[in-house]
Amino acid sequence: VGDDLRQDQLMLELMSLMGRVWQAHLLPEDVRLLHLAEFRVLAVTPNAGYVKFVPHSTCLTEVLRQSRGNVMAWLSQHKPKSMT
Repeated sequence: VGDDLRQDQLMLELMSLMGRVWQAHLLPEDVRLLHLAEFRVLAVTPNAGYVKFVPHSTCLTEVLRQSRGNVMAWLSQHKPKSMT
């Protein structure tokens, strides 16, 4: 609430571009390790925009609360079984 989504939109576009570069130049198993969850942001004005909901996600404040600040431990406990 109240965030300027233009920076978010720009960073997500940059991350998408980097994902395409990685796919073109890295081995598939390395690309899989670098994969970031994708969602969309559309900045309409400096004060308004849209953010796509990411299903089955956990907000950072909840991760920090559950892990007592150890995000890496939380990530290893909650990573999908498909990611080894």
